[in-house]
Amino acid sequence: MVFSGHGAGAHPTAVAVVSDLLAVAQQCGVVHQPVRKRAVVGEFLAPHYLRFVVSDKPGIVSAIAGALAKVGANIDSILQRPGYPKDRLPFVVTTEPCLTSVVERALRSIAKMDCMLEKPLCLQMLRIEDKAED
Repeated sequence: MVFSGHGAGAHPTAVAVVSDLLAVAQQCGVVHQPVRKRAVVGEFLAPHYLRFVVSDKPGIVSAIAGALAKVGANIDSILQRPGYPKDRLPFVVTTEPCLTSVVERALRSIAKMDCMLEKPLCLQMLRIEDKAED
């Protein structure tokens, strides 16, 4: 079981209520919940959100896709909305789940591309339906 919450409110209250129920069920003042310790690391399997700001020219998407493919990262989607100036064009790539270190390897080469106006932004995408491993 995992219980968590942000600040005071519904989640902390629910945790307290469940804790009280467990104490009553165990007929004790101290609740003993099973604990499984895990190392906290930034390296785990997740889809990634990558944002690029470029000076547009032909072949940019192909070069980015090639850099990701070279390290074994697969693209899930690409989004480029119309209406932005071509000399400062933002667009987003999302990847299928892969290790952060894999995406970072690709981004090191992508960041060196002469069309890149900013350092690429890389965020891990954590989804509600993701379940903790047993």
